[in-house]
Order: sequence, then C-alpha cells, then structure tokens
Amino acid sequence: MKNILYLHGFASSSDSTKAKLFKEFVNSHKNLNVLTPDLPNNLIGWSKLIEELCEKHNPVAFIGSSLGGFYSTFYARKLGAMDVLLNPAVLPAEGMKSYLGKNNNYATGEEFIMKNDDVSPNSYHLNDNFPNPFNPITRITFNIPVDGKVAVITGSGRGIGRG
Repeated sequence: MKNILYLHGFASSSDSTKAKLFKEFVNSHKNLNVLTPDLPNNLIGWSKLIEELCEKHNPVAFIGSSLGGFYSTFYARKLGAMDVLLNPAVLPAEGMKSYLGKNNNYATGEEFIMKNDDVSPNSYHLNDNFPNPFNPITRITFNIPVDGKVAVITGSGRGIGRG
C-alpha cells in the first residue's frame, strides 16, 4: 500500500474538514492510504514528527495546507516524492511572528503560547535548494541565530559562485 502524508496548517489538526474529506476520498481507492497526523502547536516539534513519519511510512506523496504546504514542499523535494499544495505558506518565518502570544488551535480549541524562540532560529540550518540545481535559478534558504552579513558560496561542475 502506498502512503500519502497530509500535513495540515498551523493551529489546525487532522480533524479539519480538508483533512477528513481528502482522507475519505483517497482511502476509497485501493492501494492508497492517507496519513493525517496531528502536528503539534509547537513548531519545533513539526520537523521531528514529520521525519519520524517519513522514516516509518515512506510516503510517495505529500499534501500540504498552509504551513503544511511549506513542509510538504521541503520533504517532497528531500525524498523525491510528489506534492500537492493548498494555499501554501511561502515565507512562514515572517508570517508566524503575527502569532506571538496566546493562541487557540482552530480545530481542537487547545490554548497555547507562541514565543519568539518558537519562530526565530536558534541554530544554524541550511535547507535543501528549490527547485533542483539543474534549473537556471534555484533558491537556498537558511537560518542563522543572529542578524548579520552572510556570504553564500556555491559550487558546481562549472565552478564556484558567490551570492
């Protein structure tokens, strides 16, 4: 059976209308199974949980809604899987700052606090480039814990570039 991983948006759950409808539709087809995990309100937990799910279930495709779309894109590229995005979050680090403070999960009603540490990088992290490096233009995103100038040095079979 082939697994599809549905990643809901921020402050939502597997009980959202989109998640339930999609799961019902796809699960009616033989040889397909939709996994709809409840991603934590704490963003730091998202990557860890998604990594564990990918390792355990080896999804062939991702469906991502809102912030789930951002993560779907990342993991689909990383694993060479397909992805479908529903109103994806494009620059989530910027948009998440509007959620600092007290919040409620839209689907569960659970109350939680979003702190600056939850949306600001506290370590160095280089993400995979997108689209793949065989395109004329690619985007490489990264996180650093402090503001400052950054030199990006890339290499290919044609030499080294600086940006």
